[in-house]
Amino acid sequence: MRVAILFTMRTLARTGETCFAKWDEFDLTAKTWTLAPARMKMKREHIVPLPDQVIELLERLRPLTGDKEYIFTIKLTGKPISENGMLAALYRNGYKGKLTIHGLRGTGSTILNGAGFRGEVVETALAHKEKDAIRGAYNHALYLEERREMLQWYGDLLDEMRDGAKVMPTHHKRGANA
Repeated sequence: MRVAILFTMRTLARTGETCFAKWDEFDLTAKTWTLAPARMKMKREHIVPLPDQVIELLERLRPLTGDKEYIFTIKLTGKPISENGMLAALYRNGYKGKLTIHGLRGTGSTILNGAGFRGEVVETALAHKEKDAIRGAYNHALYLEERREMLQWYGDLLDEMRDGAKVMPTHHKRGANA
């Protein structure tokens, strides 16, 4: 469950998207995860650029579940993990009433918006629908390179926080190695 939670944090995925992630949705060479419209809340294809940390997670998982359809499986059955399984793992680690898996998306959004990433890039990373219906009908931008840079920056920040960084960056400068 720990790896599924880390994966969710670093991709900003919804719980169900993580639980039912399939190996054939990933292109590790292109460093992308492509979710079909049927798998998405908004019924639109969603491409997630994968930061280095997620590629490393997937490479560690391949020997364990690479022969199965789903990436995150229950060891005994080979079936995908349940959406409540990740939440239960948080609870077992003392986060009951403090954090939910879905809350990781909110935390990511808050940090990324606060760091100065463009709002539409953050919203696209979260696979949210454009609030302006007319703009949504015409704007089909994926912002893939900006999202790739943003998710890598966020992955690096999470690593720094895990490793005990004393100061959290408050602003991202595009093109800078933050």
